[in-house]
This record gives sequence, C-alpha cells and structure tokens, in this order.
Amino acid sequence: MKNSKAFTLIELLVVIAIIALLLAILIPSLSKAKELANRIVCGNHLKTLASASATYAAAQGGYFVPAGYSPYFFDPANPGKPLPLATAKTKSCTWMGNKTFREYINIDAYRPMIDWGQNDVPDEFLCPSDKISDNPDNVPIDDGVVTGVLTSYAYNVTDWKPWGTGSGDGWRATNVSIRIVGHRADAVKEPAGKLQFIDGIDWWTDWPAADYRIGWDKLGQATNTAYRDGTITPQVYGPVFYRHSEGAVIGFYDGHAEYMKKEKIFIVEDWQSRPKIAGMWTSSGYAPLY
Repeated sequence: MKNSKAFTLIELLVVIAIIALLLAILIPSLSKAKELANRIVCGNHLKTLASASATYAAAQGGYFVPAGYSPYFFDPANPGKPLPLATAKTKSCTWMGNKTFREYINIDAYRPMIDWGQNDVPDEFLCPSDKISDNPDNVPIDDGVVTGVLTSYAYNVTDWKPWGTGSGDGWRATNVSIRIVGHRADAVKEPAGKLQFIDGIDWWTDWPAADYRIGWDKLGQATNTAYRDGTITPQVYGPVFYRHSEGAVIGFYDGHAEYMKKEKIFIVEDWQSRPKIAGMWTSSGYAPLY
C-alpha cells in the first residue's frame, strides 16, 4: 500500500489556523508600525513649519510668520462698512499663502501658489494619516466661494480670541483696515513650551477647538462642514485632529516638534479652573478671554 503525500483535512485545518493566528498577531503590529512611520513624517513636517517660522522671525524684524494678514477687510473709504468677503480675501493671505514663508519651506518646488493660499499646500506637506485633506471633494464652501482649506496643520490663534467671532468670519471682528495675527519673538514666554502649529483640518485653531470631548471623540476625521453644521453641539471651529493614536503632533515656537496624547494637549482640569490655565496654548499661559 502506497503512502499518501497529500495533506489530510485535519492537517490543512491546522495550517490554516496557524496562518490565521499569525495574521492576527502581525496585522496589529504592522498597523502600529505604519502609524508610527506616519507620525514621524508628520513630525518632520511640523518641525519644518516651526523651524521656518523661527527663521522668518530672525529675518523679519522679530515677527514669527503671522497666522493671517488682512488689509482692508473694512472699506478704507468707509471704515464702518465691511467689504464683500470675496473681495477682502483677494487682499489677504494666511500663513500658507505667505510668499516668504513658502520660500523657507520650499513649498513652491512642489506646487506654486495660484491664489490666496488656502488650497495651495501640496500633498507632500499633508500628514500621511490625514484622510480628509487629500480628498478634493472635501473642499468647503464659504459665502459661495470655494475656500479650499486643504491642510493637515492648523495655526494656534488662541492669543487673538477677539479675532474670532464663532461665525466663521472672524476676520471682521474688529473695525480696522489692517489686521495682523502673529507674535513677536520676544512676546512668547518659554517658546519651547508654546504651541504654534498642530494637527488639524483648518488653517487655524484655538484652545477650545482642542477639546476632544466635544469634537474629536464624536466625529473623528470628518470635514470642516460636519464640525460646523450642527452635527455636534456645540459646533467646533478649527478642530484639532488627534489622528495619531489619539494624540497629535505639535510644532513649537522654538522650532522643535513633539507628539502628545490628547489628554496632555487639552487638560480638562485647566479648562475648568478659575482662572483658566491655557498653558502652552497662550504666550502667557493664561486665557482671560475664555
């Protein structure tokens, strides 16, 4: 009687079970390794942004790159009358559209700026874990104009709370012809511990937008529209995205980048304290306007 060299059914089932077990062990490890790699890439991006801002300050009279520069959001001939938003935007720029800053990070080597800067961040400068900004279908509409906020990183504007009205049109919060939102280097206490850029979905953010309890924990990686259209209450403007294992990468004013868990970025006890302790979110550490 000849010996059979074929596998028996039991042997096949054992092999399949072993393979399934190995996959169950390896796949989570591979996913963690991929996310760690994404976090490292993201950290390099934020370090580049923070370092470029420090370089900008050294060359621009001590001013870090401003989050925004907005001349003439009110009619110079009639200071009490706002210009149409589309007209005003043609005379303004965000940090992403700042030509000098773009030169420091060599961003135009990938894609030159073609408009006021909101949608001109090339894929090479998006976070690899960002599932929203790399999809052109997610471009939001503002007053009928495609604003194209396609960026993975947000600029912290907590120190300019009056700048924002909560209506999405905070540029008009004060009746001035020229509005510059940005720090002088000598105004930032302990720059190694003060947040300038962070993982996000809009070009700006502030301390309340980092509250993961009302934003991220409910929606996760969703569009700006979802965060603002009443899907969640209260609405969140400029949300921080904790897309790296429930944490985010931060670019600090001294030029370094660091990963932190969400509970360290938004400290609930500090938010609930009186007075509120904003920590790294403000140049002084306190936020009397909240």
